[in-house]
Amino acid sequence: MQRRRLAHPLPPDFFQCPVLTSSEADAMIASGVNALKHLVMHARLDDTSAYKWKLEHATQDLQVYVGSDLTKAKGTVVFMSVTELHATLDEAASLLETRTPTYPRNYIGLKWFVQETPLPCRNRDFCVVEVRLM
Repeated sequence: MQRRRLAHPLPPDFFQCPVLTSSEADAMIASGVNALKHLVMHARLDDTSAYKWKLEHATQDLQVYVGSDLTKAKGTVVFMSVTELHATLDEAASLLETRTPTYPRNYIGLKWFVQETPLPCRNRDFCVVEVRLM
């Protein structure tokens, strides 16, 4: 049986996210916050970091690193970008989207992505917990 390859990009309403229960949402939030704390504590580009960082992309104003967590299962990947922003903390914070008036500088979201791959590989999809806490 041959599988049909979907045209990319997929339409915005292609993936219908199921409603999470309160306990599932709490578990996702806890997982994201714990991962963020771990990343912040170990996000150094020297040999003392728990991450092995590799420069993936660089321009004059931005460097993007891909890191492997040496303390976690193989395949655990994190990303870090480094840039310089000439702004006050409030101006920098305003660049980030706010979702709730209760915690206007915090964001925790569950995002689904699909990545088109060349033949003969199947397209891949993945889900990430995105966390921004200030």
